[in-house]
Amino acid sequence: MACTLLIECALPDILLVDDDDGSRALVRAGLEDCGHRVEVLAWSAEAAKSAARLGSQIVILAAACFDPTMKLCELRRSPATRSLPVLVIARSADERARIQAFEAGADDVVVQPFSMRELCLRIRVLVKWRSPRRPAVFECGLLRVDLDARRAFVALREVELTRREFSLLAKFCTDCDRALSRDTLFNGVWGTDVDMDGRIVDVYVGRLKLKLGPAARYIRSIRGVGYRLDSYRHTPK
Repeated sequence: MACTLLIECALPDILLVDDDDGSRALVRAGLEDCGHRVEVLAWSAEAAKSAARLGSQIVILAAACFDPTMKLCELRRSPATRSLPVLVIARSADERARIQAFEAGADDVVVQPFSMRELCLRIRVLVKWRSPRRPAVFECGLLRVDLDARRAFVALREVELTRREFSLLAKFCTDCDRALSRDTLFNGVWGTDVDMDGRIVDVYVGRLKLKLGPAARYIRSIRGVGYRLDSYRHTPK
């Protein structure tokens, strides 16, 4: 039995379209640090097909490759991508360029320079408003987590968790079967503006596993990386 996750706040997969190698690498790294899966692509006529093939849930277009009369309109014409949220990164605060982007079908425009925190928050808002409401419940073996109610259960018995402990568990649930670095976990739970030793992640993972009892085996330490919640580790030893 694999884990089941129906959750409104799951982080979306992103297709980043940018012809500038340096900019593309920086934005991709920032998005991945926020917990997103990111595919990158220099603009081509196949961008719309690539977005559909990769299962992307949002498309980010950098302004250097952006032509409102062609690029974005092509995404909107394709049945496979016409409903995807599209965010444009503008390299200039010029009002005309931003208006053209919105008129061509952009859902949001971010002007450089911007913080990665702002970009990630804008992405979450876009997906939230463009996606139907779904129950935020995670189930895997003995573990059941209601992310809306912030309640966790192991073998049908409720586990009392602190706010930080639950936020850490929620991060594992929303990124089930993905190796998460300590930095990713720290940024997702404590935030990027908190000045604290990143080793606090290890302390809290230890506390969380202690409280989860028999379900603690689902959280696996990944040497040199961080941790991962494995959906297949649900069978008793």
